[in-house]
Amino acid sequence: MSSKVYVLGGGWVGSRLASTSSAYVVTSRDAEKVASSPIPCVKFDVADETTYSSLPTNPADVAGVVITFPLSMDMVASLQKVLEQLLGDTKKPVVVLSTSSSYAAKNYLDVVNENSPMTGLGVDGKPLTSRVDAEQALLSTKFEVVVLHLSGICGDEDDSGMGGSRAVRTWFERGYFPKAAYALVNLVHVADVIRIIEFVLSNHNNGAAAWKGERFLVSAGAFRWGDLAQALSHNPLPETIPVEDMDSFRRSKLISIEKVLGLLGTEFVFSPPVAGVVPISQGLATLSAPF
Repeated sequence: MSSKVYVLGGGWVGSRLASTSSAYVVTSRDAEKVASSPIPCVKFDVADETTYSSLPTNPADVAGVVITFPLSMDMVASLQKVLEQLLGDTKKPVVVLSTSSSYAAKNYLDVVNENSPMTGLGVDGKPLTSRVDAEQALLSTKFEVVVLHLSGICGDEDDSGMGGSRAVRTWFERGYFPKAAYALVNLVHVADVIRIIEFVLSNHNNGAAAWKGERFLVSAGAFRWGDLAQALSHNPLPETIPVEDMDSFRRSKLISIEKVLGLLGTEFVFSPPVAGVVPISQGLATLSAPF
């Protein structure tokens, strides 16, 4: 049997990654999802040690590991035990998916990079301290860990996979958008996320020293909701920012991807979230703050 990449967490990204190749095995905490999965899937819950037996115990059967669920400090010891079981002392890649929200900006159009303060807030408005610390704990282990900090993930309109479409058009249809044209959203297409994960997995042995223990921000750029609305022929969004939302808009940020492009190569081109819409970082000379 050829070795497999184990995708821990079969959520929206994990299931799509695993469906691209027979080289992947995905996990789920839900026994019914395991039984009905169209792709190789095993039951695994990091909080339930009895499920660890569904994972290989011979590192020769494992080509790498991708962790797709949010980490927290209370699971670090368990994850280290799982990685020890899967990888032992082998030097195989471990890709941890995280969020660009970990990096905080103070002012409108501040540019964040991997050296920026990791004091950002999650979608629930709470600090991401436990997640950041848990990632750092894994980065400091013997394993070949890489953390990819992804911006908002979008997809295609015809995506019929688990969880449905994350096309930008569907966000407008469901009302999931700010009510101001100047509001920014940093986006990356799931196809590009998969391309980058596969690049790390396949090129790991060619540059392990450059990847190990590092964090990389990943984004196609920051897009104005007003530009997205116009491209999708949605009703125009107001230019005036509601007073109650001013603080969040002031923290709208740009994300530097210089570090990840240094490894992927400058020829790597990100897919736009909506055809014809370019990130505002390509037009900053004419962009001014809306307040």
